[in-house]
Amino acid sequence: MEPAVTDADRGAGLTSDVVPESGPGTTTVVPGSTAGSGRGQRVRVRVEVEDGLPVDGEAFAAFVMDTLTDARGWSREGWDFVRTDADADVVLLLASPVTSAQRCAPLETLGELSCRNGQAVVLTLRRWSLGADAYGEDRTRYRQYLVSHEVGHFIGKDHVGCPGPGEPSPTMLQQSKGVGDCAAQPWPYPGGPVTSTG
Repeated sequence: MEPAVTDADRGAGLTSDVVPESGPGTTTVVPGSTAGSGRGQRVRVRVEVEDGLPVDGEAFAAFVMDTLTDARGWSREGWDFVRTDADADVVLLLASPVTSAQRCAPLETLGELSCRNGQAVVLTLRRWSLGADAYGEDRTRYRQYLVSHEVGHFIGKDHVGCPGPGEPSPTMLQQSKGVGDCAAQPWPYPGGPVTSTG
């Protein structure tokens, strides 16, 4: 029998497979900071978790920053993501479905979708825990996509479509809703050369 919470889940900060529908709406900043690369345009990221969720904030924050600083990610365009627990350019919040829907308003996410809303990137715990059909059981890659996609909006990226049957899904395709004829993959630059700058 498969464990309810896998090692991969724990690595993304989950301590239970239970997804509370709502929480208190209050959040806690995950303490800690990173120096960054010192190259490119600096983006200060503060990671927060809604109180009362079955989430290890330190593990969640580490997953987020590993994704943002991965060589296949937006850092390839010259963005230098640094973590802070003080003033930030973007606040990345993991929240219950009800709270995420409230924080995403006036966007209608119904607690099913994540969003970027002003300075905030709001990830719904439902998707963080359960993933999306396009990724099957590979929730790690889906979580990498989710961070990359929503932070992509913060740095000015718009939604795009599938470029063609069998092609890798662009990060800015709405993969939570499906990938059409494309193949699901999380990264802005999964292997090809950089063709544009931030």
